[in-house]
Amino acid sequence: MAYDTYAGLKTTVADWLHRANLTSQIPDFINLAERTINRRLNIFPRELEIARTGVTGNRFVPLPADFGQPISLYLNDVQPREELTIVLANQLFVNTAASLRPRYWAVDGSNIAFESPCDLAYPMTLRYQQNVFLSDIAPTHATFARYPDLYLFGALAEAAPYVRDDARWPTWDAKFKELMREAAQDASMSKAAAELRTEIPDILRRPYFDGRSYT
Repeated sequence: MAYDTYAGLKTTVADWLHRANLTSQIPDFINLAERTINRRLNIFPRELEIARTGVTGNRFVPLPADFGQPISLYLNDVQPREELTIVLANQLFVNTAASLRPRYWAVDGSNIAFESPCDLAYPMTLRYQQNVFLSDIAPTHATFARYPDLYLFGALAEAAPYVRDDARWPTWDAKFKELMREAAQDASMSKAAAELRTEIPDILRRPYFDGRSYT
């Protein structure tokens, strides 16, 4: 069975477990494995920018459903756009006595929080790291497409304690860790900075036709 989609992965996990009664549990095994993958690896860039709009008289703006980690928030009513200062939610000095232009922001639960209500409906851009999870409505993504075996063995390793398969758990867990190392190495190689070249190309050292040398 091909497991290049979420549905195929669920079927393959069931086949490897030799169990037909885990329909409700297998999505949990996959999700647990994916949470580990998302925490430990940053295989591909998952940084996104999306538009948000401040609400006049309100100091909260909803975060996107796939929000993972904050990067930056900008007000777009000026050019160049103005980056706001991020602080921890418990360090945000809240003043609700007046509606003001935001200067600070924090992640507060499922919302962006400002120090004061907005005095205008400010256009904003939120840059954040996306949380990527497989589901029936999101049956694949770039990381899963590149490493489907990582997700398979991760789900099997998570399933083993539930099905009490102590004999196969070490094999599945070892394979999962091996694939994690391979993926991490792949990510490291793909993100390696290109060597900075400081030498002047030879063509720039040669005399120009006007007789001048630019060495």
